Amino acid sequence: AGAPKGPQSVSTVNLLSPRLADGVADRSAVSASARIAASISHELKNPLTSILGHVQLAKAHSSDSKVLEHLVRLETEARQAREIVQKLLIFSGEDKYKTEKASLAVSVQKALKAVEGRALSKGVKISKDLQTVPDFTFSPELISRGVESVLVNAIEAMERVPKKELIVKLAKEGEQIVLTIE
Repeated sequence: AGAPKGPQSVSTVNLLSPRLADGVADRSAVSASARIAASISHELKNPLTSILGHVQLAKAHSSDSKVLEHLVRLETEARQAREIVQKLLIFSGEDKYKTEKASLAVSVQKALKAVEGRALSKGVKISKDLQTVPDFTFSPELISRGVESVLVNAIEAMERVPKKELIVKLAKEGEQIVLTIE
């Protein structure tokens, strides 16, 4: 290309200090990690969904308590794996939660359905009083997962209590929508 001519040419040369070069390398490594995480997550998502579906079908058609116990365990492990995949998608920036006008009751029902087997296997009775409340804008998936986590923790906490009952209430109180898990 030839020798630089005049001071203008020197200003176009961009030299990075070692410290800045490390920062660029760090960002590049994080970006590569995010792409790998997204790729792995997408590859694992479909088989996990299939596994969960088949476990739920098997649970519905089995009356053997030992088999049901194993299926509940399998379902729990598959859900944990799905949560890890979800965290990888969040890390990679691939999973942007959409907010939409939706029914809180539907999200709560979804969470209740997800923990039904675990409650049954632990001898926990679930009582629910879900009143009709107005729809509002939120992320249904995040709310379902949050409620599911609280329910799972509550079920696990009842391991040694004599009366194992979980009460879930949804109601409109004045201008507020109140979800109570007791």
